[in-house]
Amino acid sequence: MSWERAARSEDVGRVLHRVDVGGHPMLVARTADGDAIAVGPICPHQNKPMDGGNVYGDEVDCPNHHYTYDARTGENGYPKRVFPARRAAAVKPITAYRTREADGWVWVHTGSSG
Repeated sequence: MSWERAARSEDVGRVLHRVDVGGHPMLVARTADGDAIAVGPICPHQNKPMDGGNVYGDEVDCPNHHYTYDARTGENGYPKRVFPARRAAAVKPITAYRTREADGWVWVHTGSSG
C-alpha cells in the first residue's frame, strides 16, 4: 500500500466528495482550517453512504442521521459524547486515511506503512 493521488487540490471543498483511490472508495474534503482529509464512505451506524455530508471543524457529518466522526482518527464524536458510557463504547469508528498535498493534488495513504 502506498500514497495515491485522490483529487486535484482545487476540487476539494467542505462537502464530502466520493473518489476511488487505488481501488478504495473513500470521501475527501477539507476541514475548517483548510486541511485535506479522507475517510471511508460508509457510516457504520446503519451502513449508509456519507456522500454529501459536511465538515464541521475537524469532524465529518453523516447526512443520514448526523452522526459525526473525527476526520483524523475516525472516532465517533456524536452521539458518543452524549451517550452513557456502556452505549458509547459500542459506537464504531469510520476509517480515516492519512493525507498530504503536493503538486496540486491531494494524496491519500491507502495502507499502514510508508
